[in-house]
Amino acid sequence: MIPNLNSKNNHHHLIFIYSFKRLTWLTFFLLFNSIHAIHAQKDDLVIYWQNIGIHKQHFKDEYSLFMIQSPGRDTPASRRAYAYKMLERSIIGEWGKRSGLDQSQRVQLYINRQVNFSRRQRYLERTLLDTIPQPTAAQLYDAFIKYKTHLRLQQIYGQTRREIDSLYAQLQAGADFNALARTSMQKYGIPEPEKAGEMGWIHWNDLDLAPEEAVYRLKPLETSTPVASLNGWHLFRLIERREDIALDETSFLREKEKLAFEWRNRRYTEAASLHLKSILTAHRLHIYLHELEPLWPLIAPYSERLNTPEGLVVAQQEVPTLKAPRLNPQAILATISGKPFRVSDFLAFLPDVPAPYWRKDLRQALEITIRDAILTEIAQSKIPNHDAYVSLQTEIAQYTARYYATLSAVSDTLRLSRYERAFYEQFKTTLFRDGLITQVEAWAFPDSASVWQTLRRLMAEKSLRPLDGIAPQDFWVQDQEIPTWPVPTLRVTNDWTGIQGPFPHKGQFWILRAKQRLPRIQKFEDIQPQLPALMQAQKRMIAHMAALPTNYIPAAAQINQAALDAVLPYY
Repeated sequence: MIPNLNSKNNHHHLIFIYSFKRLTWLTFFLLFNSIHAIHAQKDDLVIYWQNIGIHKQHFKDEYSLFMIQSPGRDTPASRRAYAYKMLERSIIGEWGKRSGLDQSQRVQLYINRQVNFSRRQRYLERTLLDTIPQPTAAQLYDAFIKYKTHLRLQQIYGQTRREIDSLYAQLQAGADFNALARTSMQKYGIPEPEKAGEMGWIHWNDLDLAPEEAVYRLKPLETSTPVASLNGWHLFRLIERREDIALDETSFLREKEKLAFEWRNRRYTEAASLHLKSILTAHRLHIYLHELEPLWPLIAPYSERLNTPEGLVVAQQEVPTLKAPRLNPQAILATISGKPFRVSDFLAFLPDVPAPYWRKDLRQALEITIRDAILTEIAQSKIPNHDAYVSLQTEIAQYTARYYATLSAVSDTLRLSRYERAFYEQFKTTLFRDGLITQVEAWAFPDSASVWQTLRRLMAEKSLRPLDGIAPQDFWVQDQEIPTWPVPTLRVTNDWTGIQGPFPHKGQFWILRAKQRLPRIQKFEDIQPQLPALMQAQKRMIAHMAALPTNYIPAAAQINQAALDAVLPYY
């Protein structure tokens, strides 16, 4: 669960106007449409091989999170590719299960933490979901208009109503908006205060609900009255408004389903945030910062790797059992209504804290772990082990833990030299490409007059017939091999439309057409000396290849394309 990092001025967004717990519509689709059948028939699987398969709900959960972080588009091909990847992980994990690799303390801690996380989700769903209404047609169309409208904003921020009222009074008395915005940015530690509170371009669903309602009513250069977000108070100024042209009924109907999800998602998110705050504020909290500060040097190496799947898994597995000479797991970091919250408790819940809070000032991360600990205790008393959603999440946690435990075991004993040829074959079209080579069909002419006469006939007749009496020559040419031929710009065709020319070469004039273009691959023998270093950097991926059974053939896997298409709306 991560903040929006797309804006060039993202640091101004981090004045708490975004809820870091907000998920995209894809993720909340999972919560609102949970399928709780666990022991699946083949119709409930998106892919299977022998007796191993991937359940539709499992695919939905994991693929949705993948798409949130992926720059790629959601297509049938991307779903098939990810289904095969999940199947391979499950096959490898099954081998680890049979070898008892999932019984270690580290793996069991990971599974328990994921189960408790799912319990918290389920508790919030049961408590709040029925309070979230379905949007009306008018509300959906209003959301569509806002979705197609982008706003460039500035803001002045204050943590309290009293502070923002004082700033608003200064503004009403003639104070400069830029100066007040700059001061407020500096006060709360936001970098580059000279940008004067600029938030960049804001889109629908970027802000909390109350700020959104306020800013979409503004006219250019108009300033709002004080407005509260979930984490403070704001004065907004609209610099510029940009609207997309496509506001027709067809466009609305195409976006309607996604808008409905996002509309409900946001209200659920805010309700959950307020509920979580009420849980935390119901307790007397005292934090001992002098015990918290020494933990950062131990945690920092993990924080730098949270943006990769492998780094995230390592943090999830190692941080809860972190050991160091000067680390005292029993040291008290806080008291919650008199009950101690220790270093061991903090480390146990830290892997569930969003990546932006893994920073030198760990106070906010500590507050999130305390909140999750309180919520876990409540959820454990309300949500039983046999709850269908919790059972499914338990199976998913076991799948993940078994896969990475097996991968780690294989990686530790891997002899990379045995896989050099397989590594080369797997990646020769990406890692070992040496440019492109183009098959060029060429017709030679002795002088410019004859070549131009032929070209004019080609254009007039729109066919290759004017070339019938001239014998073509085939060349395989690298991009710059013949300096006077623009090989990279030739369009691959099988008709007259790809004809280009004339181009001089060896005292003649040539008409050219590209017939095909292929990657030029370096030979295995030429790159073999480089392979040990390249393979060491990709050791986990090679371990994945090595851990697959020899009788596994991807083409033998049965894929349920209908289930893949239906499991989520295409985004």
